[in-house]
Amino acid sequence: MDTDGIPSPLAEQYRRGDKLLCWLLPIYAAAALALALLRDAPGLSLGAATAWTLAAIVPGLALAALQAGTLAARLAVTFSLTALVVLHIQISGGMIEFHFGVFVTLALVMVYLDWRPIVFAAALFAVHHVGFDRLQAAGFGLYCLRQPDFGTIVLHALYVVMQTAFEVVFVVWLARDVRGNAEVAQLAKRLSDGDRITLDVADAQVQAPLATELKAILLRMAAALRTVREA
Repeated sequence: MDTDGIPSPLAEQYRRGDKLLCWLLPIYAAAALALALLRDAPGLSLGAATAWTLAAIVPGLALAALQAGTLAARLAVTFSLTALVVLHIQISGGMIEFHFGVFVTLALVMVYLDWRPIVFAAALFAVHHVGFDRLQAAGFGLYCLRQPDFGTIVLHALYVVMQTAFEVVFVVWLARDVRGNAEVAQLAKRLSDGDRITLDVADAQVQAPLATELKAILLRMAAALRTVREA
């Protein structure tokens, strides 16, 4: 079990997700700094972009290193990725091309097989789009689009909602299958005790329907063998 109380098969997937996405964080950060250097009229100065980059990347890297596999690490890495995409949009002055980073990031966090980072990322992007659009309209020098346009923001939000809904359903199904396969494999491993076969799986912790059914069958077989032995 990990610190979230999740069965170990998914805990291992969470740790792999942390590792993979932490490799992407420096790439996102380097892209932000390169964009700040190359843009003729950046929406943010190089110094401010550097400070934003550091503030964005540190939480994800730190939590992934200190608490790998936990929900806190997953949400911190997700926050770091979304903050860097927001930075790309800001530096570019609201170029529509950099909004593709929103959909790419929503797809990337599916690696966790956990619906919570997906919903968290979608919520962060929603707050950014609405908040920055209204602040841009008020003249605060923040960018979401080239020009503030709440109607376009709502259209973007509809696409994000559709992608998020599909991803949540997909990862819930896939996580259930992964957990089920891992629990069946765990039961199969318990059957082997050196050169003998043991049906003692009463203390095996399983949740998936297939694993639960298999455990019940094995326990019935064990009970039948005990009855034959006693007779």
